[in-house]
Amino acid sequence: MIVTIPSRQEHEGIYAMTIEISDFCPICGGPRGVPIQGLSYDGNRPLNVSIWSNPCGHVDYYSRVREEYKQSVINKRSQKEVKTIIDNIETAPGTDTGYK
Repeated sequence: MIVTIPSRQEHEGIYAMTIEISDFCPICGGPRGVPIQGLSYDGNRPLNVSIWSNPCGHVDYYSRVREEYKQSVINKRSQKEVKTIIDNIETAPGTDTGYK
């Protein structure tokens, strides 16, 4: 699902990021709630963000959502790098795969 969250804890009313996260609760695997527009306050500075309530009752804190997003980016990058390496090995001229 696509959500807009504060990009840092002290967002100063301006630091937001729109990201894609899993549709499922990272704690129990149940569905996440449907995001709607809401406000996050940094002291007295509001920021337009996505808010949602998970049916399972688990709370998605923005700090944990940022960490989940960071890990998903790392995992996607790693998967892409691994695929590139494998593709390069499989298509390299003169590569002996050991199969006859």
